[in-house]
Amino acid sequence: MTSGFDGQEQTRVTYELIASAYSRRQDRLGSDSSWLVSLLDELSWRLRPGAVVVDLGCGPGLHVTRLRAQGMVAFGVDLSAAMLGQAQTRDVRLVGRMVRGRAEQLPLRSSSVGGVWSSFALLHVPNSSMPAVFGEVSRVLVPGGTACLTFAGGDAPYVEEVEYRRGAFRTFHPLSAAQAAVMASQAGLTVIDQSSDPDGHRAAHHVQLRKGSMPAADLHR
Repeated sequence: MTSGFDGQEQTRVTYELIASAYSRRQDRLGSDSSWLVSLLDELSWRLRPGAVVVDLGCGPGLHVTRLRAQGMVAFGVDLSAAMLGQAQTRDVRLVGRMVRGRAEQLPLRSSSVGGVWSSFALLHVPNSSMPAVFGEVSRVLVPGGTACLTFAGGDAPYVEEVEYRRGAFRTFHPLSAAQAAVMASQAGLTVIDQSSDPDGHRAAHHVQLRKGSMPAADLHR
């Protein structure tokens, strides 16, 4: 991410401020939208039972809990300590499974996870830092491992005030599907599927990736 308060620090401070409200809002709205269910099911289908999966930008841990319910050994990484605290409060099974870290410099061993999931977190990362993120995703995945990453649509970065917390702002950095495919390829990742879905007031697109070129059949249950 870019340096200074407008970059990584702005994102961290904002999510520290809104962590409890964000968690309550997510619990109220739920996480069962059709695109989410479909993508989580597909990620689980591509992995072997008991595969280790990391959720990048896990927030209050809703998706980690869901992945665990699908038989994955899931844990989360997030920039915000307050968000990690929310995750462990709302699901005590996540205590010890939440790690603070940056997507551009993951605190994980190389070839240590079978799957990477990231939903509406990487949209805060400037495009200039995304090659490092793809590189880290490739590094931590085992050969043949699978990733599902979500990005914001749009043509240019924009800033929004959080609707339920006055004075708290988030910067969004759209990344096109074409840009994501090029960066993924440069990191040794193969695009196996792409899709787009509306998400409230902004468009979103999802990129599914595999490390290397292992046939998909070898990863299926």
